[in-house]
Amino acid sequence: MIVAADPGNEASGSEAPVAGQRRYVAYRAQKDPARGMLSRFHDKEWTEAYIHGVLFDL
Repeated sequence: MIVAADPGNEASGSEAPVAGQRRYVAYRAQKDPARGMLSRFHDKEWTEAYIHGVLFDL
């Protein structure tokens, strides 16, 4: 099956998965269940920087 597969145009097909991944990461960053716990230990600015800069950095 691999030999018979059509490789297609890699450039045109690579944007859709990346866009989907970006939507997923944005959703997860918004709904991160660790936000409450992290906010109790650190201030809000640090928590948001950590969530968006480390955990979900796309």
